[in-house]
Amino acid sequence: MAEEGTPASSKGSPLKLFARIGAVLGLLAALVPASIALYSFITRPDPAVADYQKQVVATCNRVRDILSRNHNSEVLNLQSFGPDITINKPGAVQMMTNNRTEVKGEFDLLNSRKTPGSLADKKRRADQAQQALYDTWQSDIQFVRTNVRDGECVQEFSRQYSSP
Repeated sequence: MAEEGTPASSKGSPLKLFARIGAVLGLLAALVPASIALYSFITRPDPAVADYQKQVVATCNRVRDILSRNHNSEVLNLQSFGPDITINKPGAVQMMTNNRTEVKGEFDLLNSRKTPGSLADKKRRADQAQQALYDTWQSDIQFVRTNVRDGECVQEFSRQYSSP
């Protein structure tokens, strides 16, 4: 019999409600890991991208090694003792030219690899930056060839090079 003022069909409703809440929680418990797995699958990096990024890092490390070599003995006349160390112009031009050639070779090796499509925009910007680097480098080499005297004092070279 139903209590007064309560329909008979509502008897046991709290149990049904708890059962439904339990079912919903069970469904959510199953959906959350499935959603995480799906999200991980969708957002997982493309193996080609990861491989290409490793090659970029390796290239950058080799370029850093090329540019961080100690070239003092090639660029400076170290036998000129005293306060005024001087520039070895042929050595400076040769060092700059060799570094540019070696760095360009490293980038050419990287550029010969297929770039994943998802990195196309970044690759285009990197190509532009490389070209700007080569242009600046060539300009610097030309500056040294044209404006620096063999045996010029390092301080004078610095003043010339840093002035606009």
